[in-house]
Amino acid sequence: MKQGDCKMEHNQTFVIYDNNTTEFKEDGYYSELQTQTSCSSDIYESVDEKQMNIIRCTLPRKHLNSSCIKTTTFKVQRGKRFACFVFCFLLGGVITGATVFLLLKNNSQDLDKQNIQAQVSNNISVCELDIWSAWTDCSVSCGNGTQYRQRQQNGTLQECNHKAENDTRTCTNNHCQGEARVSSPCLNGGACITVGCTYNCICPEGFAGLMCEVTPCSSSPCLNGGTCKPAESSYKCFCPSGYSGNQCQVTPCISSPCLNGGTCKPAGSSYQCSCPTGYSGNQCQVTPCISSPCLNGGTCKPAGSSYKCSCLTGYSGNQCQVTPCHSSPCWNRGTCSPTRSSFVCSCPIGYFGNQCQATPCYNSPCLNGGTCTPSGSTFVCSCQTGYVGNQCQIKPSCSYGWKMHDNNCYYFSDTSKSWNAAKRACYRYSSMLVEATTSSEIRFLKTNAKRVGKTFWLGGSDLVTEGVWVWTASGRKFTVTDWHTRTIHEPNNQNGIEHCLNINENLDYEWNDGQCLESNNYICKKPLM
Repeated sequence: MKQGDCKMEHNQTFVIYDNNTTEFKEDGYYSELQTQTSCSSDIYESVDEKQMNIIRCTLPRKHLNSSCIKTTTFKVQRGKRFACFVFCFLLGGVITGATVFLLLKNNSQDLDKQNIQAQVSNNISVCELDIWSAWTDCSVSCGNGTQYRQRQQNGTLQECNHKAENDTRTCTNNHCQGEARVSSPCLNGGACITVGCTYNCICPEGFAGLMCEVTPCSSSPCLNGGTCKPAESSYKCFCPSGYSGNQCQVTPCISSPCLNGGTCKPAGSSYQCSCPTGYSGNQCQVTPCISSPCLNGGTCKPAGSSYKCSCLTGYSGNQCQVTPCHSSPCWNRGTCSPTRSSFVCSCPIGYFGNQCQATPCYNSPCLNGGTCTPSGSTFVCSCQTGYVGNQCQIKPSCSYGWKMHDNNCYYFSDTSKSWNAAKRACYRYSSMLVEATTSSEIRFLKTNAKRVGKTFWLGGSDLVTEGVWVWTASGRKFTVTDWHTRTIHEPNNQNGIEHCLNINENLDYEWNDGQCLESNNYICKKPLM
């Protein structure tokens, strides 16, 4: 070392160099000193968790011309007070050494004061170094490189600032060697193999990728929130409640239990249906159409909270209740049945036609003014006087001596007989003792009897039951009568022997009950042929 240089050998112990110095040993560190100096005081302070001493020393004036006259701070460990005494004794004699020793002792308790700078009016300067910084990263990513570290001088003199000490070392960076082998980049148990300045991962079965990062679970095979765990070369799904299957694909909704567009959501081990508007029920099966409101084959469709009917052709109405039969198109009590777009009439006997409008009388089969009346599947004609036949097509005439009325022929006898004899006489003419069934017929009989001016037997009697008058030929009761009631109230069964009916010339040709054995003219009746 050159004469007059100052160097810090240790961050806690200083060795001072100067020209014409002698060797001095202090706690394993050496200094070369020749000159005398004086040390004035010491103070303890904390540096690197150790108690340190500060010493003020002044060198003799003969060194003022040397090259290292600086202001600095001497720091000595607590255990070095005696060494400082010897040091100061050599520099300044007994008095100086003793003074420094006492100062160090008296000030050993003051640990919080700041470093006290010492004026060194000599050829000497001291600078202190910090601890080493951390090593930098290796300069190469693969192979051999260099790492760096440094420490700075932090002395109080301007010359100490920004002076650093650097250090280097060789480093090796390889993906699959050293620390990298311990913390291998290959995941999931992959084996790392170096290839030049890169590496390859040998992946176990079921794993893939540059670093074996692709696992059987990488494709997220577990559905419906299932948790995937690799299992050897495959995977295993842990399914949430309500789900099952090797991929949790089986749910309570797998059978699509929600009807009518309802949305199924698993609910524990069951399911819950969210129904569209208008539907309800645990499966959305209840709709406004559940009561089948559409009639006649109409199709029901929910419409909000109500419904709408789509009707077949020919039907209408909000429920398809208006049918082709709505207007009762079948006549004559025919039964209407709707068809797809029209109707069919089922007609009662005697009627036909697409609306049962046709009857056996539809084409007016009765001739000559005859009146047609349906009778089952056929008809009956009521003919005008002078006409006969099932269609009134015949205009016959009565036999000579017979009179015609309403298609019947009447014979007014010119001889008289008892009531029973008159009956037998009419039978011989293929007729019967007259039965008057209409008012018109009664008037006809009365008119012709007046012309003759006689009393005539009619075919009625109460011989079977007193007071019960019937037509003996047909056995039917009277439906119309013409009893005389003005002078005598007939029938009166005078003397209890009047049981046969006549038109009496003495009672204005009105009806009278007479004795059956009396002899009177008679009237016979038969149909016009």
